[in-house]
Amino acid sequence: MTACFSQRRARADPSAAMWYFAGQGHISTLAVHPDWRGRGVGEILVLSVLLEAAERRAEFVELEYRVSNVPAESLYRKLGFEVVGRRAGYYQDTGEDAILATIHGLQTEAGRQALREQRESWERERGFELVVDL
Repeated sequence: MTACFSQRRARADPSAAMWYFAGQGHISTLAVHPDWRGRGVGEILVLSVLLEAAERRAEFVELEYRVSNVPAESLYRKLGFEVVGRRAGYYQDTGEDAILATIHGLQTEAGRQALREQRESWERERGFELVVDL
């Protein structure tokens, strides 16, 4: 799955990708151009991917992020991810460790509804149109 957003006056081309298998999702990619960081673009991408996982009845979604990526850590905690482990030397370019985080409860109606409400609130506050390309 790839999710992207657009606004009539601007275009950014961020992306997110998720693998789905055996009742679980894995967010493998989240990319936002530096000019668009700090504006909630990553948040809406992750929410969109989580909604897709919820619709597929994923039991949980996991992801990794660099130990040094404090903004990512803050975003994932805000969205309900919990740290469950650390992968030593995960990033080949620097040898940096990765934090492994998961979110559960997406398969419940309450979990799906909470995600939909978060996404709708985000869209209203920012005036963005969400376009999902599967």
